[in-house]
Amino acid sequence: MFLVQVMALFTRLESSSAVQATQRSGIDKLVPGMTIDDVLFDPCGYSMNGIDNDVSIFCALLVHLRVTAFLYKGSTHKAPELGVNPDGAALVCGSI
Repeated sequence: MFLVQVMALFTRLESSSAVQATQRSGIDKLVPGMTIDDVLFDPCGYSMNGIDNDVSIFCALLVHLRVTAFLYKGSTHKAPELGVNPDGAALVCGSI
């Protein structure tokens, strides 16, 4: 049930804007202070790109297609909790 509640954040029923979805999901806290360009699709789905000096993040949640993707590239000291490999890259894709 938890996953369904989290994914619901990326629908227009739960979030009125991409900024709200980004903040409510905690994505904005992955790399504090990063510049974010995000889009909340209608009726559902979400995509964001974030950048902060040597860090870049891409995240897409296509709820209607039941697909997720997350890419992190940059310094491992900026977000060690993401479990990135030594070269500072992580790619996670999956179905929901």
